[in-house]
Amino acid sequence: RLWIGDQLLIDHWEQRGAADSVAKIELMAGQRVPLRVEYFQAQGGASMELFWTQPGKDRQIIPADAFLLASEGERSGLQLTLFKGTKLDGAPINTRVDPIVDYVAWSGPLDDKDFGRAVDHRLSLHWPEHVRRFSYRRNPILPAGNRSPDFDNVQIAFNVLPEDRQGILCTIHQLPGRPPGFIPGLCTDHEYALNHVAPEHGGGTEVWRLTHSTLPRKHFYPRQPVAPNEGSVIGAKMITVYHESLRITEAAIPWSEMPEVKRAIDSGQAIKFSYRVNHQGGGPTLELARKRSASRASAFAFHVDWAEHWANEIEFAAEPLP
Repeated sequence: RLWIGDQLLIDHWEQRGAADSVAKIELMAGQRVPLRVEYFQAQGGASMELFWTQPGKDRQIIPADAFLLASEGERSGLQLTLFKGTKLDGAPINTRVDPIVDYVAWSGPLDDKDFGRAVDHRLSLHWPEHVRRFSYRRNPILPAGNRSPDFDNVQIAFNVLPEDRQGILCTIHQLPGRPPGFIPGLCTDHEYALNHVAPEHGGGTEVWRLTHSTLPRKHFYPRQPVAPNEGSVIGAKMITVYHESLRITEAAIPWSEMPEVKRAIDSGQAIKFSYRVNHQGGGPTLELARKRSASRASAFAFHVDWAEHWANEIEFAAEPLP
């Protein structure tokens, strides 16, 4: 609604989309008249502009120097009064003078002094001394390797421990209210990534411990707190040989790293084993258990949790030497 003095010229008090509202009035040059705009915002962002025109001229936004501004202390601008609801009755929530009538929905209490005001909360901060200036990579290269560009590696996994010894997440699917099978149980208790180390980090190879009964479930982000027993396996060896498009990786891991696996093999028990071959990060992959009848999709079979994996349920047994 737009008022000139006591005359209501525009009365479109309804919720609607973008539209022009036009009215005509005759004014004398140099004449000053009170102008009042009543406006409500029902939802979402909205804006309003005031135009005028005169015979023989195009319409234009009313320039600021055409207004006799109100003043409040050191501020000058338009007199703004805020009400709750669309009846504009009762005591106003807030009254102030603004150089620009620009306000946002306020989530605080209605009697808050900043209701309706776009408050600038920016602060000037000083970088602390002796702290490196760096920015985090959104997608850093993780030891698992299967979401890193131009990254070829192999992951191997064993499943030999009883469920109650499979680490911090072993009972997450058994919590009250969880339907059976709704959350996959852990099916890997020893997992290792067979990696080539980038030259800027020393080069060579590593066998990185991804899952172990002594480790919490984590993905080893560069600045994530370090867990006990985290890192590459001491004494492990690996080598990768390429023959045109064929890649051959061999690794040796000390039995002291996984005594439970050795104990199971020595006693003639069947062990569950799987591997995952990663090619160029998000490129083709190969998992031993993929789409096999003994397996099912399971996020916890390998790292990383947000990639497709298949449960480590394929059994192998070793025959004793003659």
